[in-house]
Amino acid sequence: MSLVAALALLTLLSLDRDNVLAPLGSFLRKLSLLTGPILLPLLVLALGVIKVLHGEWRTAKRECLRASATEAALTKRTEALHTLVVAAQTLSAQQDLDGLLSHLLDVAKKSTGARYVSLAVSNDNQREPGQFLSRGIDDAAAQAIQALPLDQGAMDSLGQENSALSLRHLAKHWASLGFPKDHAPMTSYLGVSIRCHGRFFGRLSLANKLTEQGLATDFSGLDEQIVLTLVAQAGTAIQNLQLLQDSQEEARHDSLTELLNHSAILHTLAQELSRAERTRHPVAVLMADLDHFKRVNDTYGHPVGDIVIQEAAQRLRKAARRYDHVGRAGGEEFLIIVPNCDLDSLRECAERFRMAISSMPFDTPSGPLPITVSIGATVASPGHSLSSELLRKMADYALYRVKSRGRNGVDIVPHPHTLVPEQIKKVG
Repeated sequence: MSLVAALALLTLLSLDRDNVLAPLGSFLRKLSLLTGPILLPLLVLALGVIKVLHGEWRTAKRECLRASATEAALTKRTEALHTLVVAAQTLSAQQDLDGLLSHLLDVAKKSTGARYVSLAVSNDNQREPGQFLSRGIDDAAAQAIQALPLDQGAMDSLGQENSALSLRHLAKHWASLGFPKDHAPMTSYLGVSIRCHGRFFGRLSLANKLTEQGLATDFSGLDEQIVLTLVAQAGTAIQNLQLLQDSQEEARHDSLTELLNHSAILHTLAQELSRAERTRHPVAVLMADLDHFKRVNDTYGHPVGDIVIQEAAQRLRKAARRYDHVGRAGGEEFLIIVPNCDLDSLRECAERFRMAISSMPFDTPSGPLPITVSIGATVASPGHSLSSELLRKMADYALYRVKSRGRNGVDIVPHPHTLVPEQIKKVG
């Protein structure tokens, strides 16, 4: 094809394209003019729908988070309730006060997330602590608790039943006192009083609540409810335990003299003998019997006889050392246990008890009565293990010898080998 023909063909094609595209462009322009008023509202509507859907999605997300938080709070309260139920069962099952208080500290620390927990037990309903128990606490924290900014109003609040004291942002307090940070490492405090029989028993203190995010600035309302419930349970448990101990103690004592009764003094003797075997210390056993007591009852009547028994018990108790044991073995007979008393000291010890009875007449409604006592004694020495029954028989035989010589005296059997079976049978 010649050059002229090619140029002619290109010119023809260019003319055909313009003829085709020009009407198409015109059509599209007309179409946009017609569809614009329709598509624009649809676009606005679509954007509005998207906005509404997004708002609903955000609302649903908030509700979901709120539901999750509520579920978490409910789970936490359920766990706290379960802990309190278990704690109540455990506290009520405790048989000694130290175990009860120790468990209270452990539960309070675990339930609240406190780093430090302490319990100051009062003396005789006084606010000053006589005993200080703690968990997770060091000297610095103990000093920090004692240095808390408690004014009279706060102390009154802690002294009330069902009342708690919550302090927060304590770092400023330590700074104002000039304490170094390691001396008073406290950020938050929660304190509550424990009451028993309506009386102030002690103060439970919790400090530095720990969370997953670290140290919190204060304890929560749930923490306060947990602690108040715990101390209420503890107060009831302490009261029940004290009532039980009072009942047990009452059962151990003679109703007339308030001395240990027959079974209690025998149990104490067994305990002292067991301790003596471990410590290799001697134990003296004395049997004291009021002389001619039947004559007192027959002459002056049993009320006067009871007064004599009571006065004799008081005198023996005053003559005893703090760690000696005096019990009423029965009737006018008393059993005395003297730890750390060897054979060389036994006669002097027995004479002290005899003189406590015999040196001064007894004041009675029938006038002063001279009363004497006979005492038989023996001793369990290291290396000579003796049963409580044999010791009592030895002391009884020594008492028998005193009475056979005229009463109002002391006799000692130093060792069972000094007796023959026939002599022991005389008293047992």
